[in-house]
Amino acid sequence: MKPILLFPDTTNSELSKKALNHQSNTYYIAITAESMTAVDLQYISPQSMQWDHQTWLIDLGPCYNYWQYQSQKQHLRMEDLFRQLLQHACQEQLFYAAMATNPWQAILLTKSMENKGMKGFISISSMIGQNLFRHVSWNVWWDCCEQFYTVASRGQTYTAKQIHEFKQKITAMQRSMKRLGVQRPHQVNELPVQQIRRRFGSLLAKLWQMSFSSGNTSFNEDATHKYDFPWQSFQQKIKACRKTTLDHPIIEWSQVEAYLAGDLNQLCLLDSFKKDDRIINLEWRVVLQDLTDVPINIFFRHPHDLHREAPHYRTALLQVFYQFQKFRRDLDLRYHDLLTSPPAIIGWQLTIDQSMRTLPQQKHLFESQNNEIDRLMTIENQLPIELEHYQIERHWVAEHSFGHYGKPLPHDLQDLDSSLQILSIQRPLYIYEKPKPFTDDGLSAMRYFCERSMDQWWSCPSDNKQRDYYRYMSESRHLWLFQDESGRWFIHGVYS
Repeated sequence: MKPILLFPDTTNSELSKKALNHQSNTYYIAITAESMTAVDLQYISPQSMQWDHQTWLIDLGPCYNYWQYQSQKQHLRMEDLFRQLLQHACQEQLFYAAMATNPWQAILLTKSMENKGMKGFISISSMIGQNLFRHVSWNVWWDCCEQFYTVASRGQTYTAKQIHEFKQKITAMQRSMKRLGVQRPHQVNELPVQQIRRRFGSLLAKLWQMSFSSGNTSFNEDATHKYDFPWQSFQQKIKACRKTTLDHPIIEWSQVEAYLAGDLNQLCLLDSFKKDDRIINLEWRVVLQDLTDVPINIFFRHPHDLHREAPHYRTALLQVFYQFQKFRRDLDLRYHDLLTSPPAIIGWQLTIDQSMRTLPQQKHLFESQNNEIDRLMTIENQLPIELEHYQIERHWVAEHSFGHYGKPLPHDLQDLDSSLQILSIQRPLYIYEKPKPFTDDGLSAMRYFCERSMDQWWSCPSDNKQRDYYRYMSESRHLWLFQDESGRWFIHGVYS
C-alpha cells in the first residue's frame, strides 16, 4: 500500500496530474436475459452489442456523465441506479447483469453469476463483485474464451491467422493450468502479460490484461480500442437525417445558422426521430465548393432533448457554432499556405448519429423536485468546455472533504457513509492545501470544539499528528482551527 501524505507536495506536477485524472472505471454492463433486445437497452446507452443469443454488452461511455447526474439527483449510488434501470428494462423476467471496467470483465462476471445462480445486478467495484471475480472458475473462463473466438471470427479486428492461433492456444493453456494444478484464474493473476503472450499468443495475453491489469482506464479513453476488443455495435437501420443543397455558396455563420435552424425543425418532424429520443451526437457533413465533404461531429455532454428546444434550438446551434469556428480556423490555415481564399459551403447533410430513448418508466423513476441538476446539465450542454465542479467527500481526513465530482467512495468507507457525510458538511468550503500557523489577534473570540481527527497512520509517515478542530469566531473572522499534540495552533480553513 502506497503512503498517503497528510499534506502532499503540490509542486509535484506528475502527482497533481494523477490526482486530477482519477476517475471511476466501471462503464460496461453485460446482461443475460431470455428475451432481451437492443431496443430494450437503448434508453440506457446508444452503444450496445450482442455477445451471444441471450447476452448483451452495454457501453456506458456516451452517457455516463448523464447517469452520474441522475444518481446524484436521486441520491443513489451508480450501482443502485443501474439496478433499477435494468429491472425496468427486464420487467418481470429474471436477469444476470454485471458492471465492470471493460467488456471482458463484465462478461466473465455475468457468466459466473449465471453459473452460480446469482440473479440480479453486481458491480465489480463492490465487495461482493470483487469476491465473485476472484472465484471465477476455469470452466467459466474457457466458455467465455470460446465465445470470444466466435465473436472475433465474425469481425475484422483480428486476422485469420490470429484467430486460428487463438483456438490452438486455448487448448495449450488448458493443459498447462491443469498440469500446474491451478484451481482458478485469479490464483495466477500476477503472471506477467509478456509471459502469457510468449507462451499462449497475443489474444490470450489481451484477455489476461483485460482481466487482471492494474492500470486505470479514463472515461475519456475508448477501452475497446485500448484493448482491441472485437466490439460490434448494434446499428440502427434508419438514422434521421436532413440533406440541404444551397442556392448559393455561404461562408458566414449567420447564414449557416438560419439554414440549420430550419433543418433541425425538419428533423423533429421525421418519424424516425421520436419525441422520446435524446441526442448524443450529430454528424454534420459539409460539402465545399471544390466538392469535398468534411464530416464535423457535434457531441452533447448529456443526452439532449431537441424537441423541447423548438423553435429556437439554442443548445444545438451553440454546439454546432463551436465546431464551425474550429472548422473555419482549420480551413483558413490550410488555404493560407496556398495563397488563396478557402472554398465556401454549398450544402450539407445533418444526421442524428447517436440517440438515447427515454421510456415512461424512466420518467416516473426520475421524477424529482431537484431542478438545479437539470439546469446544470443544460448549461454544460451549452458551453464549449466542460464545467469543473466538486462534491462532498465522505472521509474523516480533512484534506479529503471535497473532491472532483464522480469520484467513487472507497469500499472501506461505505459502511460509514451517513456519519462521514454529516462530518464533511460541517467543515468549511474553503480549506488550505497546507495549514498556516495561527496567531491570536487579541480580540475577544469564541472557540467551539468540532471534531478530533487523525490521519491514515497505517500508511503515512510517523510525523503525522492527531488534531483537535475548533470553530474560531471573532468580530472579523470565522476560521477553522486545529491544535496538534504539541499544543500549536493552525488555520486549516475559512468559514467566512
